[in-house]
Amino acid sequence: LPGLPGFADHATAAKPLGDYAESWQAFVARALPNPHVVVIGAGIGGVELALASRHRLGPGATITLLEQAEAPLSGIGPATRRALLAHLAQARIPVLTKAAPARITDNAVILADGRSLGSDFTLAVAGSRPQDWLQDTGLALKNGFITVSPQLQSSDPAIFAAGDCADLAFAPRPKAGVYAVRAAPILFHNLRAALTDRPLRAYHPQRDYLKLISTGSKSAVADKWHLPLDGAWLWRW
Repeated sequence: LPGLPGFADHATAAKPLGDYAESWQAFVARALPNPHVVVIGAGIGGVELALASRHRLGPGATITLLEQAEAPLSGIGPATRRALLAHLAQARIPVLTKAAPARITDNAVILADGRSLGSDFTLAVAGSRPQDWLQDTGLALKNGFITVSPQLQSSDPAIFAAGDCADLAFAPRPKAGVYAVRAAPILFHNLRAALTDRPLRAYHPQRDYLKLISTGSKSAVADKWHLPLDGAWLWRW
């Protein structure tokens, strides 16, 4: 998305959070009547921020979610997906699938099929992308991310990687902070072990993790073990 025409001048990325918060507060402070918001990316983050935007801006706002894939919310349990789609429907937030943005202007998002969506605030929540400079490292990469062994070593054994920049080829997982956090003790041990010629440890990422998704008001949906969990008690938790 950073390479999309008009993105740098007319869109805001959800991360880093500080930049997004500043842009959002400035947008809200302008107090536009019946504003239009377009959220690019209908994964968990996009859905959560679309619902939060509805809660903040009220029923007069027009909020639209864009998803390039054939369906939104891939990678979560079916019960959680149904619950979140129901919250979107209740909040009157449409999801346009197979909708690829081609250009962003100061007041619209132009789609690849030529459609134009009015947008006073365009927010990108389209997932992680690798840093371009990784292509010049000479390391083995997959889709631009550093391929690592269970010991978190790259193709150069003196270089380790963890978190979003790493491709866990031995146990593929989605990009999520929980894996970076859980890998940290292994990374710390292995960096010290590599310097002191001691045995390295293997990282065993968990198969699933708890996802708590706010639905705008003081309620939330949870996803783990494909259980249908939805309610205010989750928000309080």
